[in-house]
Amino acid sequence: MTELTVDQTTADDQQMTTESIEQTSVLTELDTEPCPHPACDGSLDHSTYKGYDAVVCDDCATPAVCIFGDGE
Repeated sequence: MTELTVDQTTADDQQMTTESIEQTSVLTELDTEPCPHPACDGSLDHSTYKGYDAVVCDDCATPAVCIFGDGE
């Protein structure tokens, strides 16, 4: 039973690492894109929004993407 728990933990760690890489890739892809808000001329910047990883406009502070979760 202990081996199964260790194997499951390893699988969970690998999945979390893959999810983290995918989330970072999404945020990186959007970094420096123009703000989607029609009345804003700012650009998106990888930042945080309410404590979560996000891509936020550097002018109007509108989040374009926010990754909710504990980040682990």
